[in-house]
Amino acid sequence: MKKSYFIALVIIILAAIWMVSGSFSGKENENIEQNQDASAISESDDVAKELQKVRAARLSAQQFIDRVEVTGVSQSSKAVTLRAEIAASVKRVHREEGEAVKRGDLLVSLDKDDRQRAVSEAKLLIEQRQKEFEASEELAAEGFTSDIRLKETRAALEQSKAALLRAELALENTQIRAPFDGVLNTQYIEEGDFVNVGDELYHMVQLDPIEFVGYVTERQRMKLRLGKVGTAQLYSGGEVPVTVTYLAPAADPDTRTFRIIARADNPEYIIADGLTAVLDIPVDETFGYKVSPAVLTLVDDGQVGVKLLSDDNVVSFHPVEVLEDANTHIWLGGLPERISLVTVGQDFIVEGQEVSPSFVQQSLSETVQ
Repeated sequence: MKKSYFIALVIIILAAIWMVSGSFSGKENENIEQNQDASAISESDDVAKELQKVRAARLSAQQFIDRVEVTGVSQSSKAVTLRAEIAASVKRVHREEGEAVKRGDLLVSLDKDDRQRAVSEAKLLIEQRQKEFEASEELAAEGFTSDIRLKETRAALEQSKAALLRAELALENTQIRAPFDGVLNTQYIEEGDFVNVGDELYHMVQLDPIEFVGYVTERQRMKLRLGKVGTAQLYSGGEVPVTVTYLAPAADPDTRTFRIIARADNPEYIIADGLTAVLDIPVDETFGYKVSPAVLTLVDDGQVGVKLLSDDNVVSFHPVEVLEDANTHIWLGGLPERISLVTVGQDFIVEGQEVSPSFVQQSLSETVQ
């Protein structure tokens, strides 16, 4: 009887030990699983902490107008010094310096002296020589005069005609007229003066159209074409449209620059000769990005470009074309229509690297720092 009690007691003790053992084992397994989950989370946090942080901006390409800008000086499209072609006294001055004149306007009358009489005498002489020649022709036809005499009368007739032309030209040169529309810039004579052949009378300029002359670099010269239209911004104020009418075919040997001329209408003569202006001539249109020069980076092979991000934040390097380089910004070309541009931290990341970007909503101008 006591033996059966003893066996039952042993069984109860063993069952209790098994139950307690199972409870501890379950907790231990649960703890192991929790520890494994915690370890996985910790590893994930560590990976996240390893991603390089950068700042980036999502941008869209904008229209860029490539242009040539050069400082120029206005000049008259024509300039001439009128000189006396005969020796005579100044009978009358019809126009004063500073006046605007039209082509053909009478400026100065010189004394005709005996030039009108010389024309009349030359005409009478021609009539006489004409009759002598005709008489020689009749006699030669009848065989009463020689060919030599006929040739002599013909030569005398031609000489008299030439004398008439000289007399008429001398008479015409007593009337000094404007050779083109323009302005009398300087007057050198007054009524009563005596002038010799070659003496200066007026300096005259044509201000409509007005020209702007400047000098461009080799790179700018390659972009320009005759007929390109732009503007001239005067330092004194105002702006006028201009058209490129001349491009030097050869560079100045001292400066290695090329002379250009752009013309503008100036019907009211508002623009004077010698004014300073900035010529702004658009030469091409494309698309680009206006950014700070600080976004540029240099790779090992010497290429200059920018760092861009893909949709999954992987870094790629893109070479760029500098469309314009200003003091505060640059325009970049050669990039896709839309980009995610790394603006801060680009020098600490490499192509193919995944990064943790902080995107800033901003316009192109706001990327300029």
